Amino acid sequence: MKEKIVNKWAGVFIGCICMCVLIGLNTLEAKADEGAGCSYVVNGVRAVGEEQYVDGHWYLLDKQTGSYVRGFAYLENAGKTVYYNPENGQMLYGEQCVDGHWYYLNPYTGEVSYGFQYIENAHKWVFYDRSTGRMLYGEQYIDDHWYLLDSYTGAVTYGFQYIRKDNKWVFYDRVMGWMLYGEQCIDDGWYYLNPYTGAVSYNWTWIPDSEKWVFYDEVSGRMCHEWHNVGGTMHYFDKYTGELRIASNEMYDAWGMAQNMSSQTQYLMMINNSACRLFIFQGSKGNWTPLFDWACSPGKDSTPTVKGYYTVAARGLHFGEDKGYTCYYWTQFYGDYLFHSILYYPNSMNPMEPWLGQRLSHGCVRLDIENARWIYDRIPRGTQVYSY
Repeated sequence: MKEKIVNKWAGVFIGCICMCVLIGLNTLEAKADEGAGCSYVVNGVRAVGEEQYVDGHWYLLDKQTGSYVRGFAYLENAGKTVYYNPENGQMLYGEQCVDGHWYYLNPYTGEVSYGFQYIENAHKWVFYDRSTGRMLYGEQYIDDHWYLLDSYTGAVTYGFQYIRKDNKWVFYDRVMGWMLYGEQCIDDGWYYLNPYTGAVSYNWTWIPDSEKWVFYDEVSGRMCHEWHNVGGTMHYFDKYTGELRIASNEMYDAWGMAQNMSSQTQYLMMINNSACRLFIFQGSKGNWTPLFDWACSPGKDSTPTVKGYYTVAARGLHFGEDKGYTCYYWTQFYGDYLFHSILYYPNSMNPMEPWLGQRLSHGCVRLDIENARWIYDRIPRGTQVYSY
């Protein structure tokens, strides 16, 4: 019985010794971890330090010198670069100007930020160099796009901007901030931005994708629609696409007169006898749109074309064979006065009198055969015709 009691107490004693040994080992291990510190790099030199959190501030104590690290330091264990106040060694946060350069230090971790960052208190996007972390300015080519960063604030700029060194206006997307190219609809107007330089285009421009000539205002660069004076000649550009339709001062004058005229149909025809032009408009009184400006040959002085207001009536495929010629696609507008093709040799497509733009008919209005056919096919009975 006595032997069992002795063995029991011996076991308890051995257990206590083992527990004390384990506690001691854990204490030594914790102290070893605390003293090991962290490796960091300053100016390319690796050292060992110890991060300390004192009174709400982080510090990095150099293990060799015993002094606080100041300036930029790369913490290898954390994989980040931070900045310590040169005066007191405290880790800094937010926007900081260091040696004449702006940096952004994460407000929670103090880590130097790179790339695009939104500065909330300044309401701006900026860009920090992906190598140095410094804020960039001016034109910058980033991820295959051009940006313009304000030369004073570094803020990403948007909309139209003038690049002085290249003497060009460009446009930066109002959401993404990158330079745009090609046809762009901006503020309800169309612009053409050079596909290589992004420069706003002016004057005449060929749009290859649409296969059309358009004109961009000499000052604003905005695509012109409807009437616009180019080099002293009035040009009409499609009201929707901007494509050049007509270039004619005579038609511009006729268009002005046409606004006071009405027609029973959606078309209005005007014969300018002195200019030898036929103008066709589409729309209604006060809202006539230029459609065609065609060369024609009205009546010569001895057999002039009648002048005044008339309406389209009958039509036919051809006539004149009994007189030694053929005229195709005739459309009557008053008595024997017709719109029709130029004169061809009888029952042929060989022109006999191909001239247009001269007063040489017997009173009818001669046209290119395709134009005569268009009238024959498209202009309805009752259309107003004004000859002047």
